[in-house]
Amino acid sequence: MRSLFENRSNMIDLIIDVCEKYPTVTALMPAFMVFFGTLKSIRDKIHDINQVYMKIITGITEAKRLSKENCVLYANKFSKAMKSYAHKIGDAEMEAAVSIPKSKLRKMRDGNLGDLVQLIYDLASPLMTELADYGIIAGDLPAFALAIKDYVAKIPTPKEAIQARKTSISLLKAQLALARDLLRNEMDPLVDVLSDDYIEFKKNWKNGRSIYDNHGSRRVKPAFVPGYGILFGIIINSFDGGFIEDAIVTIVELGLSATSDDEGFYYFENVPAGVYTLKITASTYLDVTLVKITVNGDGEVSLDVTMNADES
Repeated sequence: MRSLFENRSNMIDLIIDVCEKYPTVTALMPAFMVFFGTLKSIRDKIHDINQVYMKIITGITEAKRLSKENCVLYANKFSKAMKSYAHKIGDAEMEAAVSIPKSKLRKMRDGNLGDLVQLIYDLASPLMTELADYGIIAGDLPAFALAIKDYVAKIPTPKEAIQARKTSISLLKAQLALARDLLRNEMDPLVDVLSDDYIEFKKNWKNGRSIYDNHGSRRVKPAFVPGYGILFGIIINSFDGGFIEDAIVTIVELGLSATSDDEGFYYFENVPAGVYTLKITASTYLDVTLVKITVNGDGEVSLDVTMNADES
């Protein structure tokens, strides 16, 4: 996963690398070695959660993509034949209705595409005899009907992806909380016990405990700062539950903004404890304003947002 969870997971990987680089130092404290084993177990569980999540999302996304492409190919075939036929007989209304480039079909939103391919199918059904002269064969119409049915059935699948993401986030949060407690309260204190004879190990440990942003550059602040919290969530559309990319989420009182990624995920870290107003904007969607959002110091707030399409 990206952002917050990826950063913390990377930090755990770095800490494990540091410990494995200095085995003679870590072996000085048997308790530390036990904690180190626990940390590696947590790391493995985090990786497993991510792999399962990506497998689910990849399967859902690819199945829907293939179904949509199949539907678009049939729609394009029928629309081209019908455009030629409509132009020949002088039916300007039909010609206009089916004159949609394949590239536009591919870019259409699920609901709009579903309605359009159904319209093309309905217009073509009574014209199969005439369309036989335009490259349409008898088996094309039932195949088109099956393509539409399969595609429409797969339109809701982003909701499965959203649920998979929520489940993964919940599992990741649990494992990361265990790692955070282990590092803060059991491993960090033991590193401080070491004398400066092991300064290189201590320096690398401290560096590893830093958090990284999405581009790999070092952040000065750690993931958690006393008196500060974290706010994150997923932006989805109300039509089919699909993720909204490039939505801008703004904490009004602080003037801070974050942009959702290709899976609708946004997050803010180091948010001062307080009560805030959130404004969410996205192209072709109605703005959303949420009030009285409470962020507690040293805590996390998960807030998913649903946006309605702007039909104006």
